Amino acid sequence: MTVFDNLAFPLRNQGMAEAKIHTKVQEIAEVLDLQGLLSKKARNLTADEKQKVSMGRGLVRDDVSAILFDEPLTVIDPHLKWKLRRKLKQIHEQFNITMVYVTHDQLEASTFADKIAVMYGGQIVQFGTPRELFERPSHTFVGYFIGSPA
Repeated sequence: MTVFDNLAFPLRNQGMAEAKIHTKVQEIAEVLDLQGLLSKKARNLTADEKQKVSMGRGLVRDDVSAILFDEPLTVIDPHLKWKLRRKLKQIHEQFNITMVYVTHDQLEASTFADKIAVMYGGQIVQFGTPRELFERPSHTFVGYFIGSPA
């Protein structure tokens, strides 16, 4: 499918009118800087462009109240991670949507999150702001994971 068709897919499944689909897809494509890629096949995109399309499929829907990201920047080149992280932060502010972001990268978590849940052994051992976790770790693992140096 093309990028346009990927973004339109959830809306078409809901039976939305094509004119409204076109408007919504254009709006999200603009937010994600995908306007020039709408006619391209998704399989020909770079890893970061594919991630943006994936985000767009969730953002294009009006009935979504949360988006889950599972290690979304793992396959992204380091110099593009910063750019995409900024874009995610911008989207979060613009759409005011809850984002659950899973990562093993403490820097990524600390710079991106409003709140962090640190898990150890399958349990949440501390939940709080990045500053709270850094300044007052309540578990040894949190101190080693968030601390610099540990």
